[in-house]
Amino acid sequence: MAFHYNGGPGTSSSGTVESATQTLRFGASVAMGGYAGTGIVFDTCQAFGTTGALRFSFTGSTNCSMEIQLQTYSLRSATDMPAGGCGSSTGSPCMNTAKAPNVSTSSSPVTIPLSSFSNWNAAAGNEVVGVLWLLTTKVVGTPCTADLRIDDVRIIP
Repeated sequence: MAFHYNGGPGTSSSGTVESATQTLRFGASVAMGGYAGTGIVFDTCQAFGTTGALRFSFTGSTNCSMEIQLQTYSLRSATDMPAGGCGSSTGSPCMNTAKAPNVSTSSSPVTIPLSSFSNWNAAAGNEVVGVLWLLTTKVVGTPCTADLRIDDVRIIP
């Protein structure tokens, strides 16, 4: 399942999966102080392990800062669909996902070693439920835009 999201005044986003190519297409206009993103959620937990790297291909352009987040079952909200294992009944915060900030968009494919994600460990590596691409503004006072197609998302050894 693919989705998109945004927040902040004057920020918008759109996302679709192109039926012919199964490519995730994402467009955004991010105002100062805002954010926008897109992501994919897996049907079941995926075991990524602690070694290797996340790789994806993209075409298009953006002048935004990009952060990649790996969402795990234990940090996905129990109110999301599909539901995760985090919620008010567990007393733990649901926002502490594994993150790789300042991902370069200068060439494709993009390869990010799993060891470079914050909060990454063996437990997290065995319960991945989604990958998120988060965009924010790079320069204070300057909005940014994106028109991206993301494809071929995989874990490589």
